[in-house]
Amino acid sequence: MLRPASFRRIRRLAVPCISLFALAGTASAQVVLPGTQPGDLQNWGLLPPSFCQTCHGQFDLETDYEPWETWAGSMMANAGRDPIFWAAVDVANQDVPGVGEFCIRCHAPKAWLEGRSSAPDGSAMIGSLGFEGGDFDGVECHFCHRMYEGPEGSPFHENGQYWVDDGTPLVNPPYRGPYDDAQAPHPWQFSAYHRSSEMCAVCHNLSNPLVALLDENGNDTGLQFPEQATYDEWEQSSFPAEGTECQTCHMRSVEGRACFLVPEPRADLPLHELAGANAWIPAVLKGEYGATLFREPHFERAINLALDQLQNQSADLTLSAPSRAVAGDAYDMRVQVINRTGHKLPTGYPEGRRMWMQIEVRDANDALIYESGRYDYASATLLADSDLKVWETIHGVHGEGPGFHLVRNNRIFKDNRIPPAGFRPTAKTAPVGATFETRPDGSLANWDWTDYAFPIPVDAASPLTITASLWYQTAARPYVEFLRDENTSGPDPHDPNYPNAPSRGEKLYSFWENYDRCPPVLMERATRRVFFRALPEVADAPEAPAAVHLSGARENPFRGSTEIAWELPENSLAKLVVFDVRGARVRTLAAGARGAGRHVDTWDGHDDLGRAVAAGTYFVRLEVAGHAPQVDRVVLLR
Repeated sequence: MLRPASFRRIRRLAVPCISLFALAGTASAQVVLPGTQPGDLQNWGLLPPSFCQTCHGQFDLETDYEPWETWAGSMMANAGRDPIFWAAVDVANQDVPGVGEFCIRCHAPKAWLEGRSSAPDGSAMIGSLGFEGGDFDGVECHFCHRMYEGPEGSPFHENGQYWVDDGTPLVNPPYRGPYDDAQAPHPWQFSAYHRSSEMCAVCHNLSNPLVALLDENGNDTGLQFPEQATYDEWEQSSFPAEGTECQTCHMRSVEGRACFLVPEPRADLPLHELAGANAWIPAVLKGEYGATLFREPHFERAINLALDQLQNQSADLTLSAPSRAVAGDAYDMRVQVINRTGHKLPTGYPEGRRMWMQIEVRDANDALIYESGRYDYASATLLADSDLKVWETIHGVHGEGPGFHLVRNNRIFKDNRIPPAGFRPTAKTAPVGATFETRPDGSLANWDWTDYAFPIPVDAASPLTITASLWYQTAARPYVEFLRDENTSGPDPHDPNYPNAPSRGEKLYSFWENYDRCPPVLMERATRRVFFRALPEVADAPEAPAAVHLSGARENPFRGSTEIAWELPENSLAKLVVFDVRGARVRTLAAGARGAGRHVDTWDGHDDLGRAVAAGTYFVRLEVAGHAPQVDRVVLLR
């Protein structure tokens, strides 16, 4: 019989590879969690990533495709180092003793499979956060490439219920991948599973097996509480029918070689970038552990890729407003945000993540006429106003209200995140507190309109400049402060100063303070000028720069040289830098004080030493003091 206040496993039942657990206060509750269990890998253990790096990394310094190199800076590769994760695990263990083992199952699968997650705070895990070779490398090569659909051939779609092939005592398990013609000096097997979103579903769908989803009246819906459902969001969209898998966007294919032993490149090599929306935690990891891990350029690459995902791949923004108005009258306008991703926008882990709209209206004298959604960088606070539009998920406990107690939450108080195209939700994924237009085919629209109205002062100077800015933030201040204040678990067991170390909540807060307080990222911006009275028909005047904006390369792709345009709203310290996809700085195009207005710099395909660089993909990043950085992707041809 399982102890009610523990989170334990029974590995040997009548059905093989079945796990049971019970949570605090649920003495009679037992939940079956199938999958490979701790101790089941009796024949062949999981090798560290450094073993795979020998053949699958650092063999072609002129390109950007080696599996280890592209994986090393990703959040997947560092899931066991994420300080938000560990601070949240401590609070979860306080709320439900032992539940952290369930979390470790996905974030550090090697530790789980080898039995070092029985201490649910991770204190039994081996190695160090700042060095390779232990349990903190997160979702590792050997783990993924030994995963398979399971003995029945039907994989599970949530809660870390993965299957890992153990082979036989005499025969190595094959490493699985998406090719039927791979050349390898080790056992290899084609796997359609590795081309399918079903593989991602294992850890990117999470429901609480012992907490029911309650409706707004507190009634049991008969469903498990959905903590996050990224796979379900994709599955209920039009993307599967179109053949767009998770790997299509997050492991884009390029031409290259997976192994230095294979001489000929192939055109369908998946990059292991696994980029998402998190640009902040890679910056923290780079600063804290990048040097000892020898991964500083890898983290820099991850930062640029996340910014690219947010700023170039995720959303479109349109601003609809009359171009003429009358001073003294009310002025109405609409903003549309279109979701270009294959899941809700934003998606994933709900705590602290948010996207919002900022509207700023100024007259010709730069007087502020109207504003909504202003972020105060001095206090790291999104200022409330009557028109503020924030897209987010808010969970909580029925009868107590919204809150961040992840494993206790049983009600969705808000989910107004923008659906993906063709979305047909279920009760678990339906919007809460928001409605979206229904398309002729019955699906929900993948866009959201927001209306704004404000009076134009009679003494305002024409024209007005309206700027709509879409922002995203990974970890908002209220959540970081919650993790600091609620953490009573004691010192971080993996801190070098243990037992005199701070708690992991305090440590996260110090990272937050030291790394720019997780500044919001500008995703999209639209600007419109509005004149107060009728004017003679003239050619449209050029837009005045209302904010920092990276227009990007004039010719893209380009040969020889290309012009890169950018704008400043005021005199500022600015830097325009070209990076390669590894995160290494290639060329500084501009640095220092620049005046307000439009600027154009030329990149001739050479580095700072005047050497011609190889053809390929590069990132141009604009950094302006007091503003979030912006990134644009350029392609150099030879």
